[in-house]
Amino acid sequence: MAIGFAIFTYYTVLFATKLLAENKYNIEPANATSVERFIRKNATEGTYIVALVQAAGQPGLKITDPAGQVLVDKQLEGTLAMDTFGLTQDGNYTLTVANTSPDSALEANIVFGDQKSIIESGLDINPVTLSVMFNFTLYAGIAVFAAGVIITVLDRQRTSKMKQFGDTSDLV
Repeated sequence: MAIGFAIFTYYTVLFATKLLAENKYNIEPANATSVERFIRKNATEGTYIVALVQAAGQPGLKITDPAGQVLVDKQLEGTLAMDTFGLTQDGNYTLTVANTSPDSALEANIVFGDQKSIIESGLDINPVTLSVMFNFTLYAGIAVFAAGVIITVLDRQRTSKMKQFGDTSDLV
């Protein structure tokens, strides 16, 4: 089990590190930056993650669909915002982060798109392969744990029978 969780943790950290390193934006004071992604309507749903190094003021977040209709419009509170949004049509969706501070720059890590493409872009390994590896090692760990419990119980029964009949020559 521990090996399964270690593999899962390793790839999760690798995934987060790669996504954050590749999607870093510096937003000048009283300015905004936009990220545009093509998303198909048949994708599960749109996803965004905005991680701010240090928030000065309350930065704004807006997501618009290809027709210009606003899907999300809110002020960011704290240094992390993540959520999903519904898709209206195929096309280029735009996420805009606005720096409301008049005198300090804003550093933001922005991950934006549909869930499947985000996962595939963040991993160097196919998500299905990772899932199979995780499940295999998890179930193998559970099987080894169960076998250890059974062996321990059987050994204790043998030891108690040996003590019952006074045979302690094999006990250490």
